[in-house]
Amino acid sequence: MKRRILLVLCAAMSIMAMAQNTRMVQGVVFNEADVPMEGVTLSSVDFPASCVTGENGTFQLYVSPYAQKIQASMEGFISQTAEIDGSYMVFKLKVDREYVRRKALAEAAARQAAEQEASAKAKTEEEARLAAERATTTMAYAEQKEYNAWSAEESAQPSINSPKRRYRFVSVGVPVIRGGTGYPFSYTEGVFNQSGNLFLGRGLDYTSISHTEEGDKPDWEKERSEEKQIGIYGNGKLFLPTKRFRPFISLSLGVSWKQISSYEYVISDGNYADSNYAGLGLYSKAEIGLLINILNSFGVYTSFDCKNLGDFFSFNLGVAF
Repeated sequence: MKRRILLVLCAAMSIMAMAQNTRMVQGVVFNEADVPMEGVTLSSVDFPASCVTGENGTFQLYVSPYAQKIQASMEGFISQTAEIDGSYMVFKLKVDREYVRRKALAEAAARQAAEQEASAKAKTEEEARLAAERATTTMAYAEQKEYNAWSAEESAQPSINSPKRRYRFVSVGVPVIRGGTGYPFSYTEGVFNQSGNLFLGRGLDYTSISHTEEGDKPDWEKERSEEKQIGIYGNGKLFLPTKRFRPFISLSLGVSWKQISSYEYVISDGNYADSNYAGLGLYSKAEIGLLINILNSFGVYTSFDCKNLGDFFSFNLGVAF
């Protein structure tokens, strides 16, 4: 258990160091038909930093504050370089037709050589093969029939609990205990260990809540507050080793940007007083919940969490896929 806690703390410290010494560049890569491209490598031209686009063609790359250019490259396409100007970067890669032509010629030559070799080998072994086939026709038929029956039985087995190691957790919550209004949202992605009871990942959390003082005062005299937080964190989840119903505990640590505003009516002078705070800080969230596996690649879960946003508690509903 201590080792798991140390791993989570190290992940949090790494994220904090990265946020201080780098800046994040975001963007998307399309092909000539404006279709998002997965697997494109984005790299800093001036300093060592790289990443690969996901399924929707988007990327997030942390680079040195002094980096000036980003290059997008992929086998079979012409590389493209663009300057970092702080905006959302868009790349459109063109097919390298000369590369495609050379590759097609090489594949055709390889196929021809393989066909010639196979033809020569078949000619020398033809007599022996035909004799062996005649001697084993009956046995081969029986074995094939037995194999087909076994294969059909295996295919009929349900795959509801087949192992899947990479997961994404997405949830929306509602405030409880403290009250107020708001809908916190969180997205976490990562992998399970081999036994499937420990999950390690990273994620993004957004919380925006407003709270009005309770009591008998008129609404215009009550103190109001608005709080917003965006957190980037490392996450660890520990699951009980069950199949369909899986209770879990979770801890997230990272960095956050907070903005806290409050408004209060001052009876003595009849005016409003307000205060505002905005800045970076530590992000932490403790969570307990229950995951229900529906299919091998999909599940739903419910959880209760507490985060360091004015001791904010929320009840969450989410999906895992």
